[in-house]
Amino acid sequence: MVRLRVRELAEKKGIPNPLVLSKKSGVAYATCYGLWYGERSLIGLGVIDKLCKALGVTPGKLFEYQPAESR
Repeated sequence: MVRLRVRELAEKKGIPNPLVLSKKSGVAYATCYGLWYGERSLIGLGVIDKLCKALGVTPGKLFEYQPAESR
């Protein structure tokens, strides 16, 4: 499973909520809200670019891979 780390990275940068992230990144508030609370599963390259610039990270840092347990 792939997980977005937007909230974790933003909070480390002192960004306290999706509204501040939206203003800092230029990404729509609704998108930032969905990313913040894990309600979005699709993210475009333009949004990834803006988030990376705002958070000072590379795209790989936005994602975390957690392998599914074997059944």
